[in-house]
Amino acid sequence: MAIPSVATSIAAFVGLAPQGPEDEPVLIQSAGQFAGVFGATQTDHGLASAVQQFFANGGTEAYVTRTRADLPGSRSNRTGIYALDRVERFNLLCLLPPQGGCGIKCVTWRDAAAYCLERRAMLLIDPPSSWTSAGAALVGVESLPRSPNAAVFFPSGSLCGAIAGLMARTDANQGVWKPAAGIDATLVGIGELGTALSIAEVEELNASGVNCLRSFPQHPVVVWGARTLARPDSAEYQYIPVRRLALFLEASVFEGLQWVVFEPNAEPLWAQIRVAVRDFLGELFRKGAFQGATPNQAYFVRCDEQTTTQADIENGRLNIVVGFAPLRPAEFVIVTITQLMCLK
Repeated sequence: MAIPSVATSIAAFVGLAPQGPEDEPVLIQSAGQFAGVFGATQTDHGLASAVQQFFANGGTEAYVTRTRADLPGSRSNRTGIYALDRVERFNLLCLLPPQGGCGIKCVTWRDAAAYCLERRAMLLIDPPSSWTSAGAALVGVESLPRSPNAAVFFPSGSLCGAIAGLMARTDANQGVWKPAAGIDATLVGIGELGTALSIAEVEELNASGVNCLRSFPQHPVVVWGARTLARPDSAEYQYIPVRRLALFLEASVFEGLQWVVFEPNAEPLWAQIRVAVRDFLGELFRKGAFQGATPNQAYFVRCDEQTTTQADIENGRLNIVVGFAPLRPAEFVIVTITQLMCLK
């Protein structure tokens, strides 16, 4: 049975709005639809602006949650970011603090990054207003969560919607494995950048996990960096497209193999799984998702008695190990997908 590709660029916005349902994610597919549901007033620090920038830069689908100022909210009550428990999937999370406030607290960023790790999503972080120079950014980044599922962009604030739209545009035109960075990664509807960065500052910031925005004569604002906030010892997920590709593979394989849960957990099933996952990866290979001249150099799939032991079988687990060579870096990244089986 063929494995379908899951969506990669559904955005989720959480912030204040003058009207609309509270703590109830609403699927929005245009800036006009947002205005009709939540109002177009800009007084609550840019939720409307962020959503508009998302669609202007190539986004097509977004869940918008109007919530109180107590981010991250309550998991038990499904408020704040946890209102997104009500939706099946989102890929990119943007938080908008209230206008005139002190910005988003570090604990909120940590909770949001942890939630994105659970949901196979990326957290896009706008820098606080205190980041007025490269030096301030280098100090400030140390207080952000070191997570492979988070990324921060500097300078200028409240551009997470535009970045999410750019990622959606890149996914649609080239694939989730391509970085939304470089000369072609232009942001539209953006004013001048508040801080000019030298090449040396850009290099230092990139090395610290801060993605920079730059201006060129014929390219007003472009994204110049594709780093996650992963810890330095997490070498395989230092780059946003590598992490997003891994999340895409995990979700696609996991959801595409839900039919296996009622099957006998043995070699006949494992053989079917190997074929299905190899076919899925082979299609991505032909689209240019992986490094390598041949399939054997680009990816592998393991599902056998070594990945799923007798103890796993008795505990209702089936383990699939997928390795792939991303475009950058070229080393293999290993992903393990575990299905919980129905014990008979």
